[in-house]
Amino acid sequence: MMAQCVLIFKLGEVFFKPGTLIFKLRTLIFKLIKNSRMNAPPAGAFFNFDINKRSKIQRCEVVFRLVPDYGMVREKKGAGQVGSESMAVLKGRAHERLLVRVGSRHRSYLDIKGKMNSIQAGIAGEEKVLNYIRWLESPWPILWDVNLEVTPGQYVQIDVLILLPTGAVIYEAKNMAGRLRFEEHPARLDKVDEHGYITDRYDCPMLQLQDEIANLQVWFHLHGIPMKAVGAVVMTGSAVIEKPPANGRIFSLREIRGHLAARGKERGMTVRELRQLADYIRRHNRPYIAFPLIGRFSIPAEEVEWGPLCESCAGRLLRKSERVWLCPACNWKTADPFTRTLEDWFTLRSRTIVNRQVRELFGMKSPGAASRLLRFYPLLKDGEGRSTCYAWDYTTTLTRQPK
Repeated sequence: MMAQCVLIFKLGEVFFKPGTLIFKLRTLIFKLIKNSRMNAPPAGAFFNFDINKRSKIQRCEVVFRLVPDYGMVREKKGAGQVGSESMAVLKGRAHERLLVRVGSRHRSYLDIKGKMNSIQAGIAGEEKVLNYIRWLESPWPILWDVNLEVTPGQYVQIDVLILLPTGAVIYEAKNMAGRLRFEEHPARLDKVDEHGYITDRYDCPMLQLQDEIANLQVWFHLHGIPMKAVGAVVMTGSAVIEKPPANGRIFSLREIRGHLAARGKERGMTVRELRQLADYIRRHNRPYIAFPLIGRFSIPAEEVEWGPLCESCAGRLLRKSERVWLCPACNWKTADPFTRTLEDWFTLRSRTIVNRQVRELFGMKSPGAASRLLRFYPLLKDGEGRSTCYAWDYTTTLTRQPK
């Protein structure tokens, strides 16, 4: 359901450029909504200006739409991250859990492991960049794991985004080793051995960065934000660049300091305005949901072990009493196999779960027992009676709540 609202601002003589004024008014609109009972961000806004004879803005009419809020972005305390943890971290852990649940003899095991290693290498590179920037104690807002919708169905995904007074800086982290050559026609990145033979071939990071910069610039323009974007590829591993790219910037970690210092001295937005912009970006962040994973590897559900598994040897757990689950193979015990099993279900098998499936997972006979278990978790509920299904908001942490 969508509503349309109209706000009319009668201004004296405003000396802001229209683009700057649009951003300031957007910030004001969000504050008005936040302080009201409407828990819904504007889905879109249109601005009409009245200009006087001295080319100054005197009146601005804002027409914007409100849509229900199904999950505002939450900021982790003390950081600029969107969500309770990086979606990439959750994705990497899900691949690791899928390996455990299908077993080493499964035909897709090596494919899953290769994808997991790639994700974990990317996370490691991203964390190196973030930790280094935090060590610099930069006053500028830092965001990561950003995913913004540029046009319907088209997104720009950014590893690390820093907002400086005169523009946004994208750092595309690449955690690679070996000997690398940036080639052209077509643009690509080749990994070679000591004899110069190609061992691996990758998409060109410089092209990826250029796409991110261009798409972010479009997103800024569509949202009336007067800001430019630049960027660099940051090599965080031990790779030796035998042939650098013909165009674009490629940094080592320590070169970030000088790059930020030079750009941070230029005048532009204040720290307060940059923080408001960071909040605006967080509200518009739409994490890419890669779940459930079994469909991406074409694995039938019946080929996966879905029940509670031992954290030590991956054997099946048996319920010995009301509060104790035991692994017969290694005698590992736990009182809570539920959280891990439910997380695996939501990331590997399905985005929803129903009462019957909970009973099958944990060997419960009573629908009431399954319902009581689900109430311990911050799940989204839809439907009534037997048709009730539960879903997990992947931008939050799935933790069991106390009674």
